[in-house]
Amino acid sequence: GAAALRRLEASRQRDITAYLQRISMPRPVLATAPLEEDAAVWYKRAIAAAASRLSRADNIALGSDFDDVGALERRFGDRCGDAELLLRGARCSHCDWGLTFQRPEPTDPTTILMPARFLAYCLVQEGARRADASDWHGALTAHFAALRFAGDLRLNNLLGGLIGIDVARMGLAGLGRLITNVDPADASVLQTLERDLGKFAPHVLGFGEGPVVERLELFALLESEAQQHATARQGGLGRLVPWRAGTAYRMYQIDNLLRRAGAVVTTEGYDMRLRLAVAVDAEAAANRSPILRATAPAQWWFRLRENADALVECYRMVQVAVRLEEWHGLHGQYPDDTPALRVPFDMGKLEYVALAERQGYRLQSLSVRASVRSSARFVLERRPRPASPVKGSKTQAPALP
Repeated sequence: GAAALRRLEASRQRDITAYLQRISMPRPVLATAPLEEDAAVWYKRAIAAAASRLSRADNIALGSDFDDVGALERRFGDRCGDAELLLRGARCSHCDWGLTFQRPEPTDPTTILMPARFLAYCLVQEGARRADASDWHGALTAHFAALRFAGDLRLNNLLGGLIGIDVARMGLAGLGRLITNVDPADASVLQTLERDLGKFAPHVLGFGEGPVVERLELFALLESEAQQHATARQGGLGRLVPWRAGTAYRMYQIDNLLRRAGAVVTTEGYDMRLRLAVAVDAEAAANRSPILRATAPAQWWFRLRENADALVECYRMVQVAVRLEEWHGLHGQYPDDTPALRVPFDMGKLEYVALAERQGYRLQSLSVRASVRSSARFVLERRPRPASPVKGSKTQAPALP
């Protein structure tokens, strides 16, 4: 039993070492040389400051309307104040949240969830303010700071991953509004936007470190529970029972269960993922561990995958919108259909409709859930504008990198 527990702990330490190596890799930094500082230090200060300013009514609004920028504008207006803490964090070379891997982080939404959503809204507002002043590159810096914040949140556990997706959606909503409502005279704005969307995609899309971190934290918590259970029963006749071997067997079962729960995010096919999640949570509900019975781990892994898939569609919509604006700059109108754009990713889940003699368009997802309220659906629409003369003699837009 002791040898088996040592093997489990060695495996856990290898996973922790691999995680620390991954988070030490450089993070994308915009428009300036990176600061050799830890972004998490600045994020934590910003989150604490935001939490101290939010009322209960504010938190309720951030819970119900976080994906509706218009509703948040009506609620918060210009209450954000200074965004410098987040902008500084976005310039840092790395981000280390200082995880101990001993227990899951607190899930009280007022401690990080609502403040992070509020901060994402503030960055979007800062970007809009700079755009109004025709500071286009400053506007992009603010919006991409939201994406950097989102990517750094994904280095945390499952809660951090889910919050990061919320933050990324808000940053993309701000970029979408910028693209479809303004016409910067400087063509380099679109080029910069296209380049940086490609640069940030690997750090914003996908599942992040949440599944690994959550598994390691839960395993440590459940191991402590199992060892306490065994220690409490080793007196009297209980000394005749091989409690350490029993604890090792129990932890091997739990480790297998948590790895299967983590596989929910990587399993392709909605129905297959759902069956796996239901099976894992049913097994967890029947486990002897009170903690595991109350956790329903696969439910959160399943939700992370669904939200991550939806975020990919939002990201692709913004990339397509940039390409559409570049096309309009070359041809004086938008294309009839998206194959003409030659984007290097699948457009099968996105719908593009040209409007008003190809002087406007609408982009939306075909796979959005029916339960999502209309005001929160991610739709990019360029209102028709006067036709402009064709510029130059080029016949196609450049491909995305």
